[in-house]
Amino acid sequence: MRTTDNVQVASFNWIERVYISFKKRKCNPIERVWAPLNDHMRMSDRTAMENLYTLSRGVVETFGDMYLPKLSLHDLQEFFTTKAKENIVMEVENTLHMKVGDGESSYASNSFLQEIVIRKTLHVLKHTIEAIPGSFYGRLFPDESLHLVHSSYALHWLSKVPEGIENNKANIYMAKTSPPDVFKAYGNQFYTDFINFLQLRSKEVVRGGCMVLTFLGRSSADPTTDDGCRLMELLAQSLLDMVKEGLVEESFINSFNLPYYSPCEDEVRKAIHNEGSFCLNTFNVFQGNWDPYDTDYTNLVDLNEQISHIHAKNCAKALRAVIEPLLTSHFGNSINIDVLFQKLQMHVAEDLANKKTRYFNIAISLSKK
Repeated sequence: MRTTDNVQVASFNWIERVYISFKKRKCNPIERVWAPLNDHMRMSDRTAMENLYTLSRGVVETFGDMYLPKLSLHDLQEFFTTKAKENIVMEVENTLHMKVGDGESSYASNSFLQEIVIRKTLHVLKHTIEAIPGSFYGRLFPDESLHLVHSSYALHWLSKVPEGIENNKANIYMAKTSPPDVFKAYGNQFYTDFINFLQLRSKEVVRGGCMVLTFLGRSSADPTTDDGCRLMELLAQSLLDMVKEGLVEESFINSFNLPYYSPCEDEVRKAIHNEGSFCLNTFNVFQGNWDPYDTDYTNLVDLNEQISHIHAKNCAKALRAVIEPLLTSHFGNSINIDVLFQKLQMHVAEDLANKKTRYFNIAISLSKK
């Protein structure tokens, strides 16, 4: 085993060359090398380099460093630049990505919630394969080339904002004040996207292969249940506060809706059954506090005002790391993001003092028929 000093960050073109070398030597790296599968969102340069580093280390520890050229950071950056120009992505993919950098409100500093979810499903994972990042609403791998697919915190993001929800005024997602056709449109879009995801993966997964999927959901068939939409209602309220103060135009809010959906159990089971390519082996649910650093799962409200403000601050930072690129893409320079999330923090603190709403997570395992 080599030390980390001997391992260089490699680009995907290097991975392809190593794979070809292994095939010529009748060696299958897919069965022996462990590499994280990142099929959700677009990775920041920092995240991509960290994952490539992990993959490089796994190759070196398994096969030695005879195949490992010493590439420079410039080579890696040049590769990502070229790859970005080649990709043709959907409109949502252009704006739906984690906030880059390593500042206080960046995804890198506020991804502990995702880490918790991954750790809770880690025991299910035994093997994985190397992969090139891309949209999970398109083909990613050759036919019958996968034995395991793991998707973590991705499938609650839709391929696009549902059509025909222009009447969802003063809301940015499904809310208690949304018209009934808004709930139907969101549910239909999730069903279409999830069926598409299952059909695509069914072509790529071998017979008997497994998929482990973790995503946000809701505990009830009622689309307005708090664990499904409350946090987005508070974000919408924060935007409306800014409208009242003359800080943002109301028309911007009325034309903004999130490409997001938290399904209930029946919706997930129905899509899997109707698509027909996979057997549902396990269906598990677990809760997660809005503040990923909050380990109190006993109390139904925060114990005091100080605790509520701490939890609200961490919650706002975590949500900002995910949502900010969508907001800035739509609102542009017409909104002060700092002010928005300060207002959200205030609303979250008030909410947690009255009721401690939690995320509702769904974790399922499927096998290809």
